[in-house]
Amino acid sequence: MLTAFLTIAGSMFVAELGDKTQLLVVGFASKYKLRDIFFGVSAAVILLNALGVFLGALLSEFIPIDYIGLLAGFFFFVFALLSLKKERESEECRTIGSNRSYGAILCVGMSFFVAELGDKTQLSAIAFAAKNPGALIAVFLGAVTGMLLADGAAILAGLVLNKKLPENVFKLAAFIIFTVFGFSTLRRSLYGLFPESALTLLIVISVLYLAALAYIVLKNRNCPE
Repeated sequence: MLTAFLTIAGSMFVAELGDKTQLLVVGFASKYKLRDIFFGVSAAVILLNALGVFLGALLSEFIPIDYIGLLAGFFFFVFALLSLKKERESEECRTIGSNRSYGAILCVGMSFFVAELGDKTQLSAIAFAAKNPGALIAVFLGAVTGMLLADGAAILAGLVLNKKLPENVFKLAAFIIFTVFGFSTLRRSLYGLFPESALTLLIVISVLYLAALAYIVLKNRNCPE
């Protein structure tokens, strides 16, 4: 059981290195506190691997992966725009600070969860579970440990970059990361679901996204520092 745990933890750690969700976690550092990112990612990783080990095969039968990809793509767009939005500190914000923290944890967790559904790390957990039916607990714990170690490194990298780089540069980098992943994910899913009209849908989505971006930019100009 220990051998299975170490093997799976090491494999999941390597599989997560350089993955889109690890870069997603780096981007979170420009928007959220370390505590919120950690709790959100941890909750998502635990739930993801529980699904991967126990329910992953059934999930793929009921929910086509391309529909999951559409949801993930829109999540990336939302976080791209939020990374550029200026924060205005007010009495109301300070009053509901604790509620906003819970909201941040939920947003981070949901975004990470949707982005990882059907990803290679979750598919790896499904494969390990199939090969080790008598050690499902070891598979689950190993998968969770490997992913948390990789994403924990990403959180620290994001915090270091956030301190080293000017805030605007870091936010722009986060915006670019989220936008690229959003378009690549949506493109793959749209061509899988609607091959004949995928290009038209991408153009429409791009126009709407640019309009939302213009709104955020104009709002930031009118927002006092």
